[in-house]
Amino acid sequence: MDVMNVTTVSNGSSVVMPATEQVCDAHCRAILTTAYSVVLFGGTVGTVMMTHLMFKRNSQSAIATIIINIIVLHSLLLISLPFRLSYYLSAVWKLGSFTCRMMKKARCYTPSTLIFYSSV
Repeated sequence: MDVMNVTTVSNGSSVVMPATEQVCDAHCRAILTTAYSVVLFGGTVGTVMMTHLMFKRNSQSAIATIIINIIVLHSLLLISLPFRLSYYLSAVWKLGSFTCRMMKKARCYTPSTLIFYSSV
């Protein structure tokens, strides 16, 4: 008989996943937690510095507008990282289904939009 991992979501439903098909074990979570922590710290410092420089310049060119948009999108990604870190540290999503959907949307839209702006 297969070992099953049952996760109960806040809305009462359960997600059943065979233990052999789990994507991320404890070692993987440790690596991702460390990587996300570094990205969160470095990204926050970089975003604050770029925001300060852009508002100090007070330029209204098209390039400045694109850079400000990228800073905003990067900030959205950074806002979602603490939620992701919480998930990797506890191995269970405890923040509700609404927060889960919002963080999933933030993580999907931000990279694709950054790629679009980078190619312009």
